Amino acid sequence: MSALERLFAITLHISLSVVNYKAVREQNINYYIFAIILHDLIDLVPFFKAKGFVTSIYILELIVCIYSLC
Repeated sequence: MSALERLFAITLHISLSVVNYKAVREQNINYYIFAIILHDLIDLVPFFKAKGFVTSIYILELIVCIYSLC
């Protein structure tokens, strides 16, 4: 399970790095802001677990998987 989580996390971080590269390459701050918002949204997953909104680790990993694939 942890290997899958790392795979999704790496995929997500590479995708966000590409968005940041595009922001620098095109000198468009909107892409940079977009990457920050996407990163903040994925940081909500541990928050949901900590606050007890979602208790199943499998559901949380599914959320990360879907988010990474999108």
